Amino acid sequence: MTKKLILAIGIFTSFYTVSKAQEKEYIVTFENDTIYGNVKRKMDYGYARNNFKFKEKKQKKRVIKPDEIKFFQTIDGFDGNGFFESINKTYFLQRIINGRIKLYISVGNLQGEAPSYYFSKDNSIINSSSIGDTFSREKSHNQIRKLIEDKPEILKEFDLLKGSKKNIKYIINKYNESEN
Repeated sequence: MTKKLILAIGIFTSFYTVSKAQEKEYIVTFENDTIYGNVKRKMDYGYARNNFKFKEKKQKKRVIKPDEIKFFQTIDGFDGNGFFESINKTYFLQRIINGRIKLYISVGNLQGEAPSYYFSKDNSIINSSSIGDTFSREKSHNQIRKLIEDKPEILKEFDLLKGSKKNIKYIINKYNESEN
């Protein structure tokens, strides 16, 4: 009985270790180098362009810049589990929905400004949206409506919904999960 318990604990520990190893923070450079380490939110109350720091093992922390880093992943950080992409080598956006239609949110400073939302379809250029803006439900609804016109059944359902952030995220996920 004791041998079976020790074996079960050993197997559980190895599965846990393997699963944790797959949940590492990393950055990917524009040269496609993947570097593992820790990504932290920089306490920056000003312009939010360079507001992340990265630390490799046995290295000093350094600010990561959107003109150097293609994308990075955070685990359980200030922004939770997140995937961030460099946009035009100028700023980072957090990708919150991935698929044919991608939805991004801005990485703001810590002054409490409301985030901005962006979208792209089929890897096209990223467009800003009116999602979340004051008095913008109809405008944001129309922006997303154009993206889903090729799926009439989803478009019909979307037209019955208000243009809220929750409904827009729901319909984009539904669109991305549907078959072509």
